[in-house]
Amino acid sequence: MGPATPATLPPRYSSPLCYTSAPSPILQLKVASAVAWERRERGGRYYIRSRREKGRVVREYVGTGPFAEIVAATDRTRRELEKAEREQERDRQRRQLERLEALAAPVEELSEAAEVLVRANLVDAGFHRRKGEYRRARGKARSA
Repeated sequence: MGPATPATLPPRYSSPLCYTSAPSPILQLKVASAVAWERRERGGRYYIRSRREKGRVVREYVGTGPFAEIVAATDRTRRELEKAEREQERDRQRRQLERLEALAAPVEELSEAAEVLVRANLVDAGFHRRKGEYRRARGKARSA
């Protein structure tokens, strides 16, 4: 057998794409699952998991063949379930925020009306506003 050339070497990944270059979320999922499968020089596909431990990415060799296919499908299902749970939580938080905003709207309206009344009373009593503070006007007698 002759020397190995780039054309005869097997590709490192089954997909030429990298996870970070995928333009859409659907393609990211396909690429992310493709990155977990590696081809080595000896041939064959190997399933490898990546996870974070103490801030570092740790790669865990799972295996090859039907067992690895089952584990890969299990991991994919787990990721999809976690994604669905995150979306449900995000929707629940959005609905709760909308409900709280609806409850706060009348209170804010009442607060603005009270602020207008306080300003009117202070101006009527001879105060003026200076740098955000109300101060008594100089030289004016206070009306009782």
